[in-house]
Amino acid sequence: MKFTIVAIVVLLLPFSLKSQTDTTAKSHYIPFFQLVQQPSLSGGSVTIHQDSEVKKLFDYVELQNAKTKGLPGYRIRVFRENSQQARQKSVDLVGEVIAKYPDLPCYRYYDNPYFKVSVGDFRTRFDAMKVYKQVVKDFPEAFIVQETINFPRVD
Repeated sequence: MKFTIVAIVVLLLPFSLKSQTDTTAKSHYIPFFQLVQQPSLSGGSVTIHQDSEVKKLFDYVELQNAKTKGLPGYRIRVFRENSQQARQKSVDLVGEVIAKYPDLPCYRYYDNPYFKVSVGDFRTRFDAMKVYKQVVKDFPEAFIVQETINFPRVD
């Protein structure tokens, strides 16, 4: 009896492991090597000769990068409060920031127990400091924070 149960579990185990793979991030994913080897409009083509393990590793890293929502960077925090009026203050402040700095992206979010308003997407602290010197004149409580920022636009 025990042998039958163990045999069934061993036979069904690979199917249960297969069902737990994550395929959600593959919807917009085109493997790099497939993209490079497509023929161009001018008629040129690329052929890559390499070990299959290199391709598997590259695809894995590319897939993991596709799952991330941004990259490490800096923003300027202009508001952080947890009072009863903090929600309304943050909404009002977003409008004020957008009016004064229309070129900078503005983010309002709730991180329990604080409402926070941040400005900008800067790759380096140096870039954030250049804008901070202007922003701090209008918002004296502003400071630079390290956050996950949005990917820069590629236009």
